[in-house]
Parts: sequence; structure tokens; C-alpha cells
Amino acid sequence: MDTNGSVTVTVANWGAYQKKYTAKVIRAVRTGAMTRAAPVMLKTLELETIRRGIYDRGGFMESWSAKLVEGKSALRVSNRSVHGWNVELGRKPGARQPPVRVGGKLHMWVRRRLGISDYKMARKVAFFIARKIARRGIRPRKVLLDPKLQQVLAALILKYIDVGFDALDRQAAE
Repeated sequence: MDTNGSVTVTVANWGAYQKKYTAKVIRAVRTGAMTRAAPVMLKTLELETIRRGIYDRGGFMESWSAKLVEGKSALRVSNRSVHGWNVELGRKPGARQPPVRVGGKLHMWVRRRLGISDYKMARKVAFFIARKIARRGIRPRKVLLDPKLQQVLAALILKYIDVGFDALDRQAAE
């Protein structure tokens, strides 16, 4: 017993407990932050897609998805669109010409985008576009692979992590 009538209690192996439970709290906050940040990130990507002019029928824009991976310690953001990587990475010049057939994707795009209602004329225009794509390629239109946008998304997650720790501090103060 101390001189002022109090007793000092020590916990053996406190460092091991602290490491164990600190890691659990950090994991819980990180998982919660990523879960809350995911919808905001997807909306940001949708708006960035529109801002960059990558919009036809919305297939690319509406295909963003986010999933917690690696034991809920990372967030994988991707585009599920069939042509997602073609938009992100582009197409090199000299590659094979895209197929041109009546009712095909390029043919229908020409009809819809250029407003050509005649099937034969739309097929001819689609052929010339396909030939130009084969010769010149398609420039990449990086959305997800843009380093500046990746920094914005990372900052968003960090903001939600701060919010999570602030909530824990408020709970501890009560």
C-alpha cells in the first residue's frame, strides 16, 4: 500500500494486450471507413467519367464497383464494363480493325451517335471509322488510372478514417 492509501496495480504483459487490441481497433475503423467511403468514391468516379466526356449509354459510367479485399484491409475499385480496360488503356495503332457488321456494336454506335438511320450508309461509315481506329488507335481516357484521381480517392478514405477515430474518441469521453 502506498503512503496516501492507494494501491498501484500493474498488468503483466501489457504490451502484448495493447498490440493485440490496438490492431483490432485499427482494423475495425479502417473497415468501417472503407465501407462508408465506397459509395462516395463510386459517385466520384461516375461524375469524373461524365466530366471527361466518356458517356454513350452509360454502360461504362454505371459499371463502377468497390469491394473489400485482403481481410477487409483494402478496397478494390474496378469497372465491370466489357470495354472498361479499352477505355482506360486505349487501343494501339496497327491493331486489327474492329469488326463491322450490320447490327454489330460499331454499326449500332454509328446509328445511335451520328443519327444515321439507313443501315447501308451506317455500315459504310462504321467501316471508315473501324479503319481509322485500326490505323490510329484510340487514345487512353484514364479515369481510375489517373494518379491525381487516385490521390483524391485515397484522401477520401483517410477522411473517413479520421471520422471513425473521432467517433471512438467521443465514445470514450462519454
